[in-house]
Amino acid sequence: MMWKFKSVFISSLFLFSSLLPEQVNAQATDSCRPEPNPEATQYIVGYGSLMEKESRTRTTSNIGEVKPVMVSGFQRVWGIQGGPATYLAAIPKPEANFNAVTYRLNSLEQLEATDRRERGYCRDQVPKEQLEILAGSVPENAQFWIYTLKQQKPDQPDYNHPIVQSYVDLFISGCLEQQKKFDLEGFAQTCIETTKGWSPYWVNDRIYPRRPFIHEPQAFKIEQLLKEELPKILPYRTIE
Repeated sequence: MMWKFKSVFISSLFLFSSLLPEQVNAQATDSCRPEPNPEATQYIVGYGSLMEKESRTRTTSNIGEVKPVMVSGFQRVWGIQGGPATYLAAIPKPEANFNAVTYRLNSLEQLEATDRRERGYCRDQVPKEQLEILAGSVPENAQFWIYTLKQQKPDQPDYNHPIVQSYVDLFISGCLEQQKKFDLEGFAQTCIETTKGWSPYWVNDRIYPRRPFIHEPQAFKIEQLLKEELPKILPYRTIE
């Protein structure tokens, strides 16, 4: 197991749950949203903004316990463009894996609400054997869903659609939450290491970047992780 392992964009902090799905692949249909088994307990596998509690609970506040997991058979990539940025997506890849969270939904209405939030993506089922639950357990009849890239080829970050630090902060803050809660040493590093497509097209859109802790309490921890894991790419990041 691998355990070594927040200007133009300010409003994006409040729009991650609506801006991206509205603008990317907005025509995602039921053809890539399989019907859930009504007899099964429904779980979401979150690997980007859904890893962070405040972001996750904007959509589904009354959910079951969140558990850290390792997911195999999928790869996390910077691969879906929306508005002025590129966001994370999951793509099927047999030999790949990444760390994430899974959480129980209490109704099919909560699944529909998450579908609306992630309407720029498809929803695929994750076989239970492709998940390693790192803390606690799940019921035998659990059905797991992950939101995946609709198009065949990921979109690479570019000048008009860079990686934005506010989204990176959201993602890594969620990783740090799990690391602290479950005492999982290196969990946040694994989040970075198992994410592909990091790019020099990257802007620091934090408010008041000289004192980032005012708006992103974990800024210093996040910066240290990025310096350690992405020393060749981080110097290209520009201040927005």
